[in-house]
Amino acid sequence: MWVSGNFAQLGDLQQSVLATRTGVEGEQETWRTQTNQLIDAWPDDAGLDLQSFSAAADTFGRVNGEFLQMLGAATGKANEALQAALNTASRAVNG
Repeated sequence: MWVSGNFAQLGDLQQSVLATRTGVEGEQETWRTQTNQLIDAWPDDAGLDLQSFSAAADTFGRVNGEFLQMLGAATGKANEALQAALNTASRAVNG
């Protein structure tokens, strides 16, 4: 039986996913700030449309953030499971 894995690559992937989530959250905050300024400047139908769109974007951003968090956690668990499998195989081979 041969068990191998690139633990560093999985770790890097997990860090990349979590960094992406952090970056997206920062961009969402910028969006929210700028959108609120525009909504205040446009108290007419255009502002109301922008407010509705902004609310939908916030919902999407929250769900996307949760997805990225779960993807990062799953990557970490995959790394742990691969290491456990490697340790089990190594003990079986080496006695």
